[in-house]
Amino acid sequence: MLVKDGQEIAAGDPLAKMDLKAIQAAGKQTTVMVLFPEYKNGFTTKNKDTEVNHGNLILQLNK
Repeated sequence: MLVKDGQEIAAGDPLAKMDLKAIQAAGKQTTVMVLFPEYKNGFTTKNKDTEVNHGNLILQLNK
């Protein structure tokens, strides 16, 4: 993880870093879930594809 609990972030800030090739080589899934358990204002989905790449906008938090 590259951010701490409660840290404010901005669009484009990296949140985590992982070695996907090592994860795949170990026979594990590379699916990543991003959760906002205490965020009450909802969000708008921006990319409904099942696979996204670095730099793709996936959702926008409502203010």
